Amino acid sequence: MKNNLKKTGWALLIGLTFFACKKELVIKTQTVPLSKNTPDLSKRLATIRQQYYDQKMDARFVAKDDKGITWTPEWSNPKLQTVNDSVSYVFYQMIGTVKRDGKTVKVQEIGAATYLMVKNEKEFYKAFYSLADDKRNKNLSDDTSEVIMRHFTGRLLLSSLTGGRNYLLNYVNGSVSEAYQKNQNALRKLQSVGNTTSYWEQVCQTVIRHCTFVSAGYSLCGGEVMVIYSYNCYWPQPMCGVTFYMTDSSEETVCEQVWFDDPPNGGGSGGGDDGQTLSDYDLEDARLVDDGKKPIDPKKYIDCFNDGKQVQSYKMTLYINQPVPGTNAQFTTPLVSNGIGLTISKNGTFFDVGHSFVGFEKINRDGSSVRQVMGFYPDPNGSSIRSKGVIKDNSGHVYNVSYTQEVTEEQFGLALSSVLSDGNGAIYNLGNNIASGQEYNCTDAALLWMGNAGIKLPASTPRGLFNNTPGDYGQVLAKVSGAKSTSTNVSAPNGHGACN
Repeated sequence: MKNNLKKTGWALLIGLTFFACKKELVIKTQTVPLSKNTPDLSKRLATIRQQYYDQKMDARFVAKDDKGITWTPEWSNPKLQTVNDSVSYVFYQMIGTVKRDGKTVKVQEIGAATYLMVKNEKEFYKAFYSLADDKRNKNLSDDTSEVIMRHFTGRLLLSSLTGGRNYLLNYVNGSVSEAYQKNQNALRKLQSVGNTTSYWEQVCQTVIRHCTFVSAGYSLCGGEVMVIYSYNCYWPQPMCGVTFYMTDSSEETVCEQVWFDDPPNGGGSGGGDDGQTLSDYDLEDARLVDDGKKPIDPKKYIDCFNDGKQVQSYKMTLYINQPVPGTNAQFTTPLVSNGIGLTISKNGTFFDVGHSFVGFEKINRDGSSVRQVMGFYPDPNGSSIRSKGVIKDNSGHVYNVSYTQEVTEEQFGLALSSVLSDGNGAIYNLGNNIASGQEYNCTDAALLWMGNAGIKLPASTPRGLFNNTPGDYGQVLAKVSGAKSTSTNVSAPNGHGACN
């Protein structure tokens, strides 16, 4: 028995040793740096956004003398950049708003630009770009210069949002300055860091710099509240009918030419087909924001086409209101609840997902015409992003992509029948697998109406939770022969309205 116990003990010891060695052989995989081609880009960007709010980093953008300016990252338009194939940066421009006279007004940054910069998905910085002294007037009274990131010449002040250091870097035409570059060889020898672009710590000092001045009222030059930055804290003279007061300044230790591994270039690339997708996190428990527009009885609108006049032709137009015109971004983040398109909210953050709708027009032989402009929506009384669908009048709704085609009387009637059907019990569902339902949103409905009229349009490529969104399908429609697109939103024509 003792011999058996000894054998069992040795076997157990050998087994434990084997598993212990096996554990040591596990190889950790290296995370692939973020880029527009990263397969899980949307999920990782959503994690960045969640970290920002979970760690209350938004409080770091509040000025010392708080005058009610709220700064929010433009989550729908990330700019991505990779340095040395191993370091990733994501930039979000900070959009400022302020309440004046009961209205929410967007502020205008002059001579500077503020970004949220995230390095390797874990280091968060307030990135403050200010133009070089020779690029702006010393007293700033006539300075309306804008910061162009790709050709940026000036200073970049990086302030850690998680309690780290502050860094001041100089740029010339979008790249780190030549003086910094000359330090690279000595830097590499002394630090033995290999092939990297980093900064040698040269001088640190406590200074009062980067002062922020806010206009005391609305600018007579554009009707906006102006925010002026001055690196040397020169107080701006009155301009455009307003005076200024100081709201913030930097009184921290700033290290010029500090060691900062792999600094970013002037700015990341963005736009085009790199827009963000809405994630499960965004949509979980999200609620519909009522736009104040009441549902219509589509039958009363359709009856208007029975005007007794001889018809010459019928036309249908598909209108797309992309959240970010010219991109496939599935949302933008308006700073107030009344977004341009369909708007949902979660935990105080608003997501404008855009809108797709259709114009129906009957042109008569006597030169008159009847037009109705309609779109599919979730029931505003339901507040959920999955609810009974309703039809709303979209007269004057903005859009940036459109496509028009003539149809026959029969095709016109089939399309209108689809509108009646959707307004009589169809379930609106923003995306797939929301509340265990399948997607049928405004873009799906608009494409169905067009399709039932015999209008053949290309299909969209599903992305994330969605088969179709205004952002994604707007990019598809813009490439169709005969489609029209604009870089800014324009208003759709007005419809006739209801007929008794």
